Amino acid sequence: MIKNEWKANLNYLTINPWFLQSPFIKGLMFSSDEGIFINEIRWIESNYPEKLELLKNPNTFGNPDLRKYKEQFYNPNDIHMAYHWLKYYHFNKIESPVKIFEWGGGYGNLYKVIKLLFPELMQSYTIVDLPECLEMQKYYLSNLNLLDDKISFYSSLDLPETLASHDLFISTWAISESPTECFEYLKAKNFYNCNRFLMALHQCGNHIPFMTESTVIFDYFTNSNTHAEEISFIPGKNYYIFK
Repeated sequence: MIKNEWKANLNYLTINPWFLQSPFIKGLMFSSDEGIFINEIRWIESNYPEKLELLKNPNTFGNPDLRKYKEQFYNPNDIHMAYHWLKYYHFNKIESPVKIFEWGGGYGNLYKVIKLLFPELMQSYTIVDLPECLEMQKYYLSNLNLLDDKISFYSSLDLPETLASHDLFISTWAISESPTECFEYLKAKNFYNCNRFLMALHQCGNHIPFMTESTVIFDYFTNSNTHAEEISFIPGKNYYIFK
């Protein structure tokens, strides 16, 4: 199960020590927009300054573009991932270790950031993604010495009949860019019945790819016991859905 748009995207994936400079990553998996960066870092600074300290002078494996803020350098995509996580944490504080399930793990950066900011809250972490993306995640995380027995990987093209149970479901724009069959599979397997989830998706209009899939998901969750919050500073119309 894979959308034709993503089949085309994968033709441009490269895995090498400077892979964060590739157009594939910069266009689809790396947030570097100045306006987004400033909005997110200022919110983190105001609400979780002690966590912002941990994001200073980031690891530069992969050759990411860095941004300067108040004389300190940051990886803007670290800030973006931290903002997702801290906005959720702000909404529904986590006080004990959780089993996390992420559908679509990018290049592994959300896992890296959560492990940096809240290592004590990660009981386990499962990523489901396309095989090529899993290879990239393992490459990146292994070079940061972050692979351990807490993290596991599964291909979205060859899902087992059962997966380990989880407490928190995460998908930032990924499930809405997956075929509807993926959404239905997760629904049928009760993956959305967990106590917590963090989701982001767009509702920008039919000129955006995956709008049909995104609307199905948005309508389903906004009619459930969830909280939808518009992300006003990201271009277009984008929402978090929290539980």
